[in-house]
Amino acid sequence: MADRQMRRQMYYDLLRKWGIRFVPIRLGNGNRMWIDLHDEVLGHYFFIHQEYEPFESSLFEQVIEPGMTVVDVGANVGYYTLLGASRAGPSGTVIAFEPDLTNIKLLQRNMQINRFSNSICEKAAVLGFEGMAMLYLSNNNFGDHRVFDACDDDILNKGVARKSVEVPAVSLDKYLKKSGFRADVVKIDIQGAEMLALPGMIETLSNPRVVLFCEFWPYGLRKADTSPKHFLESLKELGFELFEIIETSRSVTPVNISELSERFPDMGYANLFCIHPSRSREFLTTYLR
Repeated sequence: MADRQMRRQMYYDLLRKWGIRFVPIRLGNGNRMWIDLHDEVLGHYFFIHQEYEPFESSLFEQVIEPGMTVVDVGANVGYYTLLGASRAGPSGTVIAFEPDLTNIKLLQRNMQINRFSNSICEKAAVLGFEGMAMLYLSNNNFGDHRVFDACDDDILNKGVARKSVEVPAVSLDKYLKKSGFRADVVKIDIQGAEMLALPGMIETLSNPRVVLFCEFWPYGLRKADTSPKHFLESLKELGFELFEIIETSRSVTPVNISELSERFPDMGYANLFCIHPSRSREFLTTYLR
């Protein structure tokens, strides 16, 4: 495995040296995906490993049944969108929101090359209102574009000031109501802006059938002027039971809100699996430790 990754790193370096930016890879699950080699974080990771968060990916796939509606908020180039489209099938729908122009072009391309016609790709940020918002762009980590100015370019943007562009903003509740969809599974990864988006998705997440996958990044939440603990408590108030996804042990474990909210004083993060108590316990008992 190490030798293979070393060879792919050499190949990656050569492609960048030759000025090649966009390349296709084949993921371990068989999907094909175009990635951006200028993305030195997620793009690089995908090129080297050709997989991402394997245990969370398997949970995500198991929750989704044919005919379901899956919502991917902060879809980037579409890794989870591809998983959702594959599992939901022709009778289902995947709605992906991604505000960055380069990312969403790759997202759309990735849906096309895998011949998924059950996806809707929206160039928009999901927030608590409808209108326009500013998107602050990272120049080296294209999964770290944000809808707020964190003033941390010296730490996370190589000391270069982020460019900003105006992008459409939508409320998830209003979008789904207008479109006639009801979400069954929602994935959110928006770099700490979760509390800015939450007021616009209260109705969606309150549905007792909804399952939520969400990144919990306290650093980003604090930079967005929100409290990590308040975010976790808000999910509980919506009726969710919260579980942390543990990649290393391939398990999920109940969240202690006080402990988790204080665990990452700097840059660490956790991935959460959130489910309403009314859902079948059969799925959870497979993974609880």
